[in-house]
Amino acid sequence: MVNYKIYMEKLEKVNEKQIEFAKLLGLNVTGLTKRVALRMIHDNIHVRLHGEKIKGGKLKAPTEKQINFGKKFGLDFSKLSSSIAFAYISDLMVILNFKSIEEQNIIPGDCVINKHDKLEKEYIVSSINKDGYIYFKKSSGANARHLVKINKGDLWLF
Repeated sequence: MVNYKIYMEKLEKVNEKQIEFAKLLGLNVTGLTKRVALRMIHDNIHVRLHGEKIKGGKLKAPTEKQINFGKKFGLDFSKLSSSIAFAYISDLMVILNFKSIEEQNIIPGDCVINKHDKLEKEYIVSSINKDGYIYFKKSSGANARHLVKINKGDLWLF
């Protein structure tokens, strides 16, 4: 299990203005990420605007897949809405990117492959976004959690 808490400080949290806005809706978003707070605010407004049009005034429950994913990180999504669970999962994906970058010490100029690419095409890291998305030279990019750094010196030349 990934200790996600050590990476939490890298995620963008709500600021005082955002906390005050949420308070106007009766929500406490203190210490939450912007992604989760936005989903909470959206859900709150959605229910207020649509009321009974949403299955008895309730939001969509999280899927079994979302609940099981949260359990892998010691989190209980069962009492959240599906959209709030999705926001937490999005944050966890960013954390997995950070973890991969840190563990592999990926920096611009490194050579990487996508572990899901059967052809194992090599890419050169151009830059790293604040959410752990890695851009490649002369190509698009990928989330760091899908990449494996390779050392060119480790390759045998025949």
